[in-house]
Order: sequence, then structure tokens, then C-alpha cells
Amino acid sequence: MQKASFIFLIGVFAIADALFLYPKYQIYHDVELFAHAPEVVSRGHAAEALVANALSDGSISLENFTTDVTASNTQAFSDFYQKNGGAGLFRVKIWDANYRVLWSDLSVLNGQRFSTNDEVREPYGSGDTVIKGTLGVLIDEAVLYQKVCELYCRNFMEVYIPVKNENEVVGIVELYYNVQDVVDKLRGIFYWWLFVTSIGFFFTIATAYAYLWLKMHRTHDDTV
Repeated sequence: MQKASFIFLIGVFAIADALFLYPKYQIYHDVELFAHAPEVVSRGHAAEALVANALSDGSISLENFTTDVTASNTQAFSDFYQKNGGAGLFRVKIWDANYRVLWSDLSVLNGQRFSTNDEVREPYGSGDTVIKGTLGVLIDEAVLYQKVCELYCRNFMEVYIPVKNENEVVGIVELYYNVQDVVDKLRGIFYWWLFVTSIGFFFTIATAYAYLWLKMHRTHDDTV
């Protein structure tokens, strides 16, 4: 009976430990959960602020999104990238309302239409900023030039920021950020709690074993 109680206690603690740790492990492996991590959402808000400031100070105007690809448009978007690139921001794509890339630092995309791109269609439909996460990707130069995916980092986030003229979405600013540091932080949190709960687990086992051992010996002494 005592042995069964001991095994039951270990099982309960192990299950509770797993239920506590699994979400902390899953958050940096599941792209949907990762996109809602506070650190990622915070960077999404910072990206929104970059675009809002550019529209506010006139470095980018609504007309840049509603006219054809021109030298002035190209220069405005290029200046935006040159000013804000770095610090994790490694790619910019500017879309018009026809799902055409007006400008990108990856110039091969300029002028091309991607009307079947669901990730771009989502902010057009909702009018809200959309954050997507991409985790564990390893891409080579050949894939980059096929435009299948993005390069430069294994873990990155995409922020799709709608630009509106009153309530009408006239374009999308798509920003790519390297979030390897966020993944490392979340992984570190998981391993910290794994260490803490492991110590607690073994302490509980040791305490329970010591209690049962003392109880058994006291019972034995009483019978003698």
C-alpha cells in the first residue's frame, strides 16, 4: 500500500510537471503560439510605429501606394529601408492594393503580382496588422533566388501593416525581423523551469522516500 502511494505520488508530480513545462516548450516550436508571444507582439507594435512615423513625417505618403512604380516611389521606400534596416529588420516589401510588390530590397520582386498570397490577403481583408512567425527554417542562396522563402536567419517574424486612406486599405508594408534572440530567450526560460521543476521533482521523491522509510522502520520497531 505504501509503495503504491509512493508510485502514485511520483506519477502525479510527473504529470503536473509535464503540463506546466509543455506550453513553455511549445511556444518556440509552434508558429501560431510564437506569433502571440509578448516579445513578438511588442516588436509588431514597434514595426507599426515605424510605419506610422514615416507616414506622419511625410517620408512615405499615401500617393506612393496608389501610383505606378516610379523613381520617386522607389526612392521613398528605399530611404525608409535604409533608415530603419538593421537592428533585426532584414527585409521590406511594399505592396499596393492589387497585390503587386511596389518595392522590395530584394529587387527581383519589384513589379510582380502575387494575388494568391494568403498572408498578404489577410491584412487587406481585416484592415488589421498581422504577425506571422517562421521557425527552424534553413534556406540557401538557391532557394532565395527562386523566391520560395526568405534568407538570413532560421527564425524570423513577418509583420504585415495595412496603410489606410480613411477606411480603405491602399497598401501593405511587410517587414521581416530576425527573432533568433526571442527564440533563445524563450528556450532559456524553458530550460530554467526544467531545471527548477527537476530539482523539485527529485526533492519530492527523496522526501517521500525518506518519509516512507522512517514510517516503515517505526512500524518495524513497534512490532519488535
